[in-house]
Amino acid sequence: MLHDALVIGMAENQLGGSTRDELNFIPSLVNCTQLKYLLFGNNSLRGSLSRTIGNISTQIIFISFQQNQIHGTVPLEISNLVNLNIFYMGENRLTGNIPPNIGKLRKLQNLHLYANELSGTIPSSHGNLTLLSLLHLSDNNLFGEIPPSLAASQNLLSLSLSNNYLKGSIPKEFFCLSSSPLFLNFSGNALTGSLPLEVGNMINLIALNLSNNRVSGAHPNTLAKCVMIQELRLDDNFFHEEIPTALQTLRSLEYLDLSRNNFSSHILAFLGNLPLLAYLNLSFNELNGEVPKLGVFRNTTLIVSIEGNYNLYGGIQQLNLPICPTSFTNKKENHLTVKIVVPVIAATCLSLLALIFIVCHWRRKSRKNVSSAPSYNSQFRRISYLDLDKAT
Repeated sequence: MLHDALVIGMAENQLGGSTRDELNFIPSLVNCTQLKYLLFGNNSLRGSLSRTIGNISTQIIFISFQQNQIHGTVPLEISNLVNLNIFYMGENRLTGNIPPNIGKLRKLQNLHLYANELSGTIPSSHGNLTLLSLLHLSDNNLFGEIPPSLAASQNLLSLSLSNNYLKGSIPKEFFCLSSSPLFLNFSGNALTGSLPLEVGNMINLIALNLSNNRVSGAHPNTLAKCVMIQELRLDDNFFHEEIPTALQTLRSLEYLDLSRNNFSSHILAFLGNLPLLAYLNLSFNELNGEVPKLGVFRNTTLIVSIEGNYNLYGGIQQLNLPICPTSFTNKKENHLTVKIVVPVIAATCLSLLALIFIVCHWRRKSRKNVSSAPSYNSQFRRISYLDLDKAT
């Protein structure tokens, strides 16, 4: 008998596909006073959630209709299900706003409304969901600012607000949670401001994704405290100044994307010494200087991108960068030395040979002159004393 059923569900089947409302069975569940699990996820059910869903058993703790083709809004009456722990409605065609009274579900732990067409702002009443551990609202049309009241969810482990139209800065109160979240995804919005210094409080953080926003400023050095982080995506923002040396403490880092920012330092060698790093994207910044050849920079099987930095040189041959100016200068100087020294030596040798030739020629000429000059005896006749006496 259905009225005594604890679980009603046919998840992961091929239910649905017709043009009629295939959720019209929900009103018939109001008599199932013991019902705790309503599981119809991963089907192709069409239709909308009836307001009567708020009249089914208050004992229910788990509702799943994710990955169907459900349209319409989330009824306000959902707040009547005060014992609800898990509400999975992701990957449907829901429209309208997130119910502002959703904060009445004080026992709610997992809320999945991702990949719908929801609009409006994130209700501040989320701050009442103090047991919330998973909140996934990504891929909707939500706008406005991230409510600081989210910081009241002290048990939050995973938050995804990606691919919406959220603006403003990330509330620093959010980074002061006593229980550090493991996964944070703010990508694909219009968030501004800087990354708060309080990010260092998130010592258990595994993945942080701020890509495709308008966040600016320098990297906070407090990020060095997030030693458990494995994935850090800050690409397509307005971060500037140097690549922070704080990253060298992140020994668990496997994925690092700093592309499409305004970083203007050298590529620091420590990036090549991060033992687990398998993906590194530094492309389209203003980096300069020599590319290291250690670690990730010398392993062509790993993914490394540094394109769009026009003042880099060196690195391994596969990067096709200009050679190191020092090597080029040395080669140029050596070539210049050869061009200068060799002619000088040659000229010196020729001069020496010419001098030797002149000296030898002079000596030969001197000997010839001596041998051909008249001697003293040949110029004057010999006269004896007897001849002289006769003459006088």
